Amino acid sequence: MTDLPSACATLARRVRRRACWPANIYTTVLFTVLIIGSQSCHWTTLTDATYFDDPHSFSRPWEALVTELALDLTVDFERHIVHGSAAWDVAVAPGATQLVLDINNLNIERVVLQPGDSEATYSIGRVEPYLGQPLTIELQPRTKTVVVFYSTRPGRSALDWLEPAQTAGGKTPFLYTQSQPV
Repeated sequence: MTDLPSACATLARRVRRRACWPANIYTTVLFTVLIIGSQSCHWTTLTDATYFDDPHSFSRPWEALVTELALDLTVDFERHIVHGSAAWDVAVAPGATQLVLDINNLNIERVVLQPGDSEATYSIGRVEPYLGQPLTIELQPRTKTVVVFYSTRPGRSALDWLEPAQTAGGKTPFLYTQSQPV
């Protein structure tokens, strides 16, 4: 089977050459592209939305979908760490029992489920190249929010720390991230 990008590129070249095609041929072409595309992903549903397996993530949004994130973080420039909490609002599918988040060598201090402020059971999987680690959190039936208390570790690849001498003003340190290794 032809991969989707190749099929789309070939189709685009053909459409440009035949700009006078009747409308029903455009409909047929669009339908063909949709068929080819649907065969390249495994689709699963949660409520009215459609999700697919993402090979670049451990998450399973068809089971527990993050809908909002509230961060409460402190930056420690002396130790080169960030610590605090991330509160994730989640939509949990009927029968789902876990939320899986992507992490990369974080210190997880504790996980709390709301409502009720109960301590959650969680596990951290092994490190996978280019993916990091799965943080698997056991949910309760009424869970609406999951709060993860954590800290980074010095030398992590997604955070870049600049000393004052490296900044334009030369007086204060600077931290930036591109959410990827830098």
